Amino acid sequence: MPRFAHIADVHLGFQRDEALQEVEKRVFESVMQECIDRRVDFVVIPGDLFHVNIPEMRVQKYAFAKFREVHEAGIPVYVVYGSHDFSPVRNSVIDLLAATGYITKVSVLAAGPPQGGASDGDEDEDGDGLMRLGFVTDPRTGAKLAGLPGLKSGVDEKYYDQLDRDSLAAEPGFKIFVFHGGYSELRT
Repeated sequence: MPRFAHIADVHLGFQRDEALQEVEKRVFESVMQECIDRRVDFVVIPGDLFHVNIPEMRVQKYAFAKFREVHEAGIPVYVVYGSHDFSPVRNSVIDLLAATGYITKVSVLAAGPPQGGASDGDEDEDGDGLMRLGFVTDPRTGAKLAGLPGLKSGVDEKYYDQLDRDSLAAEPGFKIFVFHGGYSELRT
């Protein structure tokens, strides 16, 4: 069983007061350093790493520096957009971090989404109205991650309701579903 850290709703760049900005920075750096010190297999961040899709340069600088350290320590970081760091045109610092190889986005669509919406160009090939997710496999542990980004206006809940759960369940091995949204009840 892999040892991983789950870090959600960090909201880097939220603080406006200078003293609180320093606390925000120290807490983030401390948490990521703890992941390095404990030598976790990987880190999962299910959204809202940043408070806005393109935070101030000072926030980007310390985030990039720490993610570089985590990357150099050989610890993969798997991320989905949260509702705050989401960008419908993929214009987010999350995408810059992914382009450097410091993080990996796990919201990969194998087919869909149904009934319109932004996709990676794949369509609902079976015509059954279900959305199929692809998996990202952690190379060291073999853990398989799939997920949905946190979107504005409850679209993520709509996508969750339209997931092809059978294809997710049929995938062999250790799996993690990464989802930013919350539900008041568990849906099977």
